Amino acid sequence: MKLEDVLKKYKRVAVVGGPVTGKSIVTEQVSDRPTFHSDDFNRDALGWSGQSEALKEAAASSETFIVAGCAADRAVRKGLEVDAIIHCTEFQNHLPTDGQATLKRQIDKRTRELAKNTPTFTLKDLL
Repeated sequence: MKLEDVLKKYKRVAVVGGPVTGKSIVTEQVSDRPTFHSDDFNRDALGWSGQSEALKEAAASSETFIVAGCAADRAVRKGLEVDAIIHCTEFQNHLPTDGQATLKRQIDKRTRELAKNTPTFTLKDLL
């Protein structure tokens, strides 16, 4: 399956992954539905929990959407219903800082849990 096939088949998609793992590669190719990115919500003011809650609330009002960002997996865990997950697993032309690598490991772990109940595709398999 290719990226365009996933986007055609599934209306509500979460694009998850650590920092600089290619989430923007996916969202830049989407023009048929609204895209909500966790970076659109100020984490400094809201905190991680508030940021993911704001992302969930913004997307929940749309029949079709893409949610993306380092807080997207948290929004799904908090109840945002999605039809599929695209998991960005590899750093893109970038050596991560220790903090970025740690965040990626945490997101990867949570995404493995979400994948038990939701169709999940890795970005590298879709390209």
